[in-house]
Amino acid sequence: MVILPCLYALESDKNVKVADRIGVDVDGWPTTRDIRDGRERSESCSIRDLLSGFNLSAEEDKGMIPSARYGSFSTQWLRKQLEEH
Repeated sequence: MVILPCLYALESDKNVKVADRIGVDVDGWPTTRDIRDGRERSESCSIRDLLSGFNLSAEEDKGMIPSARYGSFSTQWLRKQLEEH
């Protein structure tokens, strides 16, 4: 399932892991071309907001977003949130 289709289409590494993108601004990601305004820019802002403050845990299926009202989460919970928004 592709949640952000425009960013996925631009991604130069279709097998990239979220951990490889955390801490790197979306505009610095290796893409096939620059991100344009409109839906591409909207998706890049969405992923930037989602990944800001994101910390991976060494424990299985758990992470932490300090600024989020839920604090910790599972990848299953995060997937559901992305699907709903």
